[in-house]
Amino acid sequence: MKKKSILLPLTLLAVALYAILSGGQFDIWKDQEKWYTLVLLFGLAFLYQGKKEQESAHVFIGMLMTGLSLHFILQPKLDHWPDTFTMIVFIVGLALFVKSSQKKEYRIESVVLIALGLFLYFFQQITKQLSSLSIPVSGFELYWPYVLIAVSLLLLFLKRK
Repeated sequence: MKKKSILLPLTLLAVALYAILSGGQFDIWKDQEKWYTLVLLFGLAFLYQGKKEQESAHVFIGMLMTGLSLHFILQPKLDHWPDTFTMIVFIVGLALFVKSSQKKEYRIESVVLIALGLFLYFFQQITKQLSSLSIPVSGFELYWPYVLIAVSLLLLFLKRK
């Protein structure tokens, strides 16, 4: 007999909660009627369902959705919060890391993405520090995305044994 999924009732609950929050019946936090509140509720539904039914793909999607929505909720409130580009890279890496701890796959990819997210977060401080040591950084600031593209293409087309 096929196991009954709890995803449908959880997503319906998320939609109903969002309708109540966006209708202004309860004032829990500022901007609770924004789109990212619905994404947060869906993300929590996927996280719960994924944990309850041991579905690593749903945990991954739930982590992505919850992380992105928390980013958009917290960004205007916290002065030193990273920009969206940095956080998307970091959140994808973190979600992959959680998935890799369950399925033993994507470990290297998750660590690289987390490291890249941290690099992007500290990029301004790194370039400032290098400049103070009289190390030219203008080429580095301009060309690092191209180096990343070259490394990506090399890894993509490199023959695997």
